[in-house]
Amino acid sequence: ESISFCISRLFGVTGNCAACSKLIPAFEMVMRAKDNVYHLDCFACQLCNQRFCVGDKFFLKNNMILCQTDYEEGLMKEGYAPQVR
Repeated sequence: ESISFCISRLFGVTGNCAACSKLIPAFEMVMRAKDNVYHLDCFACQLCNQRFCVGDKFFLKNNMILCQTDYEEGLMKEGYAPQVR
């Protein structure tokens, strides 16, 4: 299974990006996956850096965002399953 996403509303509080660990100001638009929050520019596959478009599917493994290709390759190699919300 996979997760589709949309751009989240304003972050609302100051915090850190799950990908780059840099500060996210409270007024910035963000992406969310489970409990993680990302800068819009940081929301990409963490293996191949493919950027996602609204409506694209992504997968989570150990809090890593993966594109469908990298997820399926990993599934065949390691037999892992996504964390779905």
